[in-house]
Amino acid sequence: MFSFIGDLLGGIGGLILDAVNGLLNGVVLFLTRIVNSLGGFTEILDSFKDGIIGIFTGFLALVSALFPFIPPEWITILTTSILMTVVGVIIKKKVFD
Repeated sequence: MFSFIGDLLGGIGGLILDAVNGLLNGVVLFLTRIVNSLGGFTEILDSFKDGIIGIFTGFLALVSALFPFIPPEWITILTTSILMTVVGVIIKKKVFD
């Protein structure tokens, strides 16, 4: 009789431990996948930043080649103003419309 109760309690205890172990493994796997996907997200942001810098540099070189008589400081100010205007228009169209 006591052997049956001991086996029953041992089985229930094992069932609870297996359930807790499964839940903890699931949480760890979920958090691991989130961290891995955030690593990919930062790579996307880095490539986006590099692309924006490339566009800005290319546009700066284009304006410098088209208008060689304008001082480089003015070209930088002009290019930055145009880029900020374009970004502002894009944000206005996407957010406020």
